[in-house]
Amino acid sequence: MTRPAWIIAPLLLTACSTLPPPTTNVTGPETVTRVQAPHLTEISGLAASRRTPHHWWMHNDSGDVPRLYAVDSIGAIRATVHLEGATARDWEDLASFELNGIPWLLIADVGDNQSVRNDLKLYLLPEPAIIVDAPHQELRVRSSSVVNLAFSDGPRDCEGVAVCPQTNEILLLSKRTEPPVLYTLPLHPHLVPGEHSTQAARLIPVSEILPPTAAERAIPGRLGQHRSQVTAFDINPAGSVAAVLTYGNIWLYRRAANETWADALGSTPERIPVRNLPQAEALAFSPDGTELWLTTEASRPPLQRYRIR
Repeated sequence: MTRPAWIIAPLLLTACSTLPPPTTNVTGPETVTRVQAPHLTEISGLAASRRTPHHWWMHNDSGDVPRLYAVDSIGAIRATVHLEGATARDWEDLASFELNGIPWLLIADVGDNQSVRNDLKLYLLPEPAIIVDAPHQELRVRSSSVVNLAFSDGPRDCEGVAVCPQTNEILLLSKRTEPPVLYTLPLHPHLVPGEHSTQAARLIPVSEILPPTAAERAIPGRLGQHRSQVTAFDINPAGSVAAVLTYGNIWLYRRAANETWADALGSTPERIPVRNLPQAEALAFSPDGTELWLTTEASRPPLQRYRIR
């Protein structure tokens, strides 16, 4: 009897995969809710609010206008924030962080499927305040800082951007290189209001994110040949753990106090398999760093939660 592809694929993975076993330091995933908005179907950026408890910031992939959505714990949009003066060619990641008691957001317009763009931008702004018990709000803000970005070794597609105030860094991971490559630029100079132009310096190839095996490449869709491509990146508020999302797995890297992020991402990570999210492209730590949340591009996409030990 011929077995359907959805049965064959897991068998191939079991038989041939060289992936390390899943970590036992997390529990989950648990589907907490679903995002209710009919127009939030291509979520590529997710960040926990640092101003409004139990709320999340989200944005769509390319094709939307420059706007953010504040979503509550039951998946309902509480506010839409229009970013005036910005463009949204290919927004691919979103980070929230706190510096000197001020909560910030970073929006990364860095998607570059063909690796040809010369107009990459990072938008940095203090996190907008929303009124929790108000009806759906429409807000208009401007980013206080715009960074015109280039990579030091030429154009790169990128969907993973994270911020670490503890090391004064904005970190980026390339998507379509095998293995992914880690880049850095300093954070503090680029928080100064105005427009800045800079290059992200190449650090290291992240070699422990392995390319797919032959068996994995045979799986249809993104869980096959694109399984190891980086689609999101975040660092916990303490600056001690980084999470890298690919279509197939989440990779956790733990940083000791005396280590750089190049040291940490050059070490062996812990693996969390992605489950039931065929196009997982958004991931974020909770404000206390004990949870990891992720979602996918889909209609009424689920919000999944892992608890980290």
